[in-house]
Amino acid sequence: MIIIRLSDAGYVSFNNKPVDIERLSARIENFLAKYDSKNVVVIPSYNTTHENVVNVIDQVALFDDLVVSIGK
Repeated sequence: MIIIRLSDAGYVSFNNKPVDIERLSARIENFLAKYDSKNVVVIPSYNTTHENVVNVIDQVALFDDLVVSIGK
């Protein structure tokens, strides 16, 4: 499973490792090449902007086979 967290300040982490939003799709692609997982949980902090959440969802949406959930 992929877990993507967003901080109040807009920082993104991919499976508990910091990542730039521009590199998020590459991280997802590398993960999918190694593991047979199709689940992504996006966990925004309470004060994360909607824009940051949408930016992350847009990166995840590049991969058709993934199932995205929003956690808290």
